[in-house]
Amino acid sequence: MVIAMRDWNRARWDWKRRARKDSSLSMKAKLLAVALCDDFAHHSTAFCNPSISSLAEAMSLSMRTVQRAMAELVKSGWIEERRASGRGKPSEIAFKMGDNSTAQNASKRVTELSSRD
Repeated sequence: MVIAMRDWNRARWDWKRRARKDSSLSMKAKLLAVALCDDFAHHSTAFCNPSISSLAEAMSLSMRTVQRAMAELVKSGWIEERRASGRGKPSEIAFKMGDNSTAQNASKRVTELSSRD
């Protein structure tokens, strides 16, 4: 499930927190998730289409490492990559809710606990 654009400004913090807590992700995939969310996604629309070279430069990683981290986020259900046609054109990235039920349940539990106060 892709996060609806109108909900991004409110949902981004929860998305980022859950992605960082996903124990199945490597540290580089988590770093990429935070970079996409904080540095590249539009603050209200979530539109995000950085090139791999831009991501690599921003994260001080090789392009190949960024590609592997991107593939890991796609496989884990955190993002959806819509490839642009044509060499060198940036892909559009959509933020998803993630498939890791442990992270989602942990986030839900924190919300339940905080609502008791």
